[in-house]
Amino acid sequence: MTTRFVVSLAALVLLLGANVFLLGAENFEVRSTEEVKVIEDPLSGMRFEGKREANLKRIGLPAEARDKAVRAANRLDRQVGKRISTAMQKSERKAQLAEDLCGRGFLPSRYMLLESLVQESNQGRTVLPANQVNFEPRDWFSISRLEELHEKFERVEGGAEDASARVLAAVLANKETEALNSQGVWSRNEWSWDRVLKAEPRLEQKLSDFMALGLVVLERAQSALCSAE
Repeated sequence: MTTRFVVSLAALVLLLGANVFLLGAENFEVRSTEEVKVIEDPLSGMRFEGKREANLKRIGLPAEARDKAVRAANRLDRQVGKRISTAMQKSERKAQLAEDLCGRGFLPSRYMLLESLVQESNQGRTVLPANQVNFEPRDWFSISRLEELHEKFERVEGGAEDASARVLAAVLANKETEALNSQGVWSRNEWSWDRVLKAEPRLEQKLSDFMALGLVVLERAQSALCSAE
């Protein structure tokens, strides 16, 4: 066996190995692309026209927080519903609110609500009292990772049925990064509402407060903003 033959054989083996690797990498890339295929918002057809409990079930709110939110929404609508309608109609941001709350914002209306209804301070993120809502934008919203959460949790095939509630929970608890990285109690593969709510004692109340006020705002927006277009 000559030296030239041995060198040629070695080169052939290396060439074949490189081709096999490239083909494998190409197949892996195709599979990866399929796994992260982006889909439309699963709740894009949701309408806020008084079906409060049904809407909260679709969003995936835990049962106790859902019950609290429905009761609170019924009370808030009676107490401040008209005031909220007037505030939207008289807002200097009326045109923008119509975009955001009537389903034409860059995120679904259930998330655009956060910009006006949640404030951030040294104590964390809290839901504004209904009588303090003036529909002014809050600075924290523009630097939040909400859009990433929406895409990673919901706009993927096979997403969790309660994905919207998980997104809201992460934002209200200011745990966007942990949720995106699937860390600790925010692990997507080992998700447990019991664990999350135990780790964040005030979160269940925040969820029910936000959704109660949010339901009233979105329902009132239908007549105050959306039907006037």
